[in-house]
Amino acid sequence: MKKFYLIFSVLLVFLALTAGCAHESESVHRETTVSGDSGTTTTTTVERDTVVHHDDNDGVLSSIFDFLGEVIALPFRIVGSLVRAIF
Repeated sequence: MKKFYLIFSVLLVFLALTAGCAHESESVHRETTVSGDSGTTTTTTVERDTVVHHDDNDGVLSSIFDFLGEVIALPFRIVGSLVRAIF
């Protein structure tokens, strides 16, 4: 029984540490070629990286209940994924 509690505790700590902050990254690469009147070709390359951070600074109590909800939902998500994979 001690082994179960140890594994469960390690799993909870791992999930809490890997939750991290959510962000989205977008990279845009655009290349434009323009031909001039004198036969010259000009190529312009535009690269843009955008990182969007979502600062959802909820309270401590709200975060705890959110985490517990995720832990409770995890077995149901696993079973749902297995059913989806089978059918």
